[in-house]
Amino acid sequence: MSTILVGIVPLIQIVVPIVLWYTWGKAKLASQSALGTNYERAWQAMQWGHVAAFAPSLIMWIPAYFSDKALEWYQWTGKYAKKAAPIVLVVVVTFLLVDAILAGTTSARSGGIWITLILYVELEILMGWFIPHF
Repeated sequence: MSTILVGIVPLIQIVVPIVLWYTWGKAKLASQSALGTNYERAWQAMQWGHVAAFAPSLIMWIPAYFSDKALEWYQWTGKYAKKAAPIVLVVVVTFLLVDAILAGTTSARSGGIWITLILYVELEILMGWFIPHF
């Protein structure tokens, strides 16, 4: 079970931001006239940053069962993900905080910015506990 969880965590880290963007975020930002703002940049950084951080680990997960060399690469990708994920977190949080400051408290999007910020940070902390420890 733990080996399945190890492979599913990077998949979740990649899929969730993309699904949230296309099912909720994009429409929400469009309705708030927030496209082209740092709020949108935060969402884009979230999506592409997660792909960049976790795709190598996801790609090497299955081959790691069949080859010692692939296992070494998989272990390296796990270390890479543990270093890349905090960088993505900082970039996303920075974009959100900058947009929260620029939008002010009277903007229609300010509530959404803060909710996105809080939920994103909490989920990253929670998921960070499940990133394999190599």
